Amino acid sequence: MIEFTLEKTLNELEITVYRLSKVSKINPHTIHRIAKNEAQMLDVQKIDILIDSLNEIAIDKGFNRIYGIEDVLIHKSNVRDND
Repeated sequence: MIEFTLEKTLNELEITVYRLSKVSKINPHTIHRIAKNEAQMLDVQKIDILIDSLNEIAIDKGFNRIYGIEDVLIHKSNVRDND
């Protein structure tokens, strides 16, 4: 299962969906749906753009951190170990 972590990242950076939309040029509605874990599909190019945009904002704000895919989404396995 995919779980979006973008809302936590937006809070950490203290930015709005609108700000990320302006920097990334991705529709704010799309970003909102990702942040609220409501997105059904997300193309790889948009993930790349979001990560680059998060890093651009972090640099502008003086953050000493590099953002990655886990700051947009993570995978949680539904498979249980049979041991």
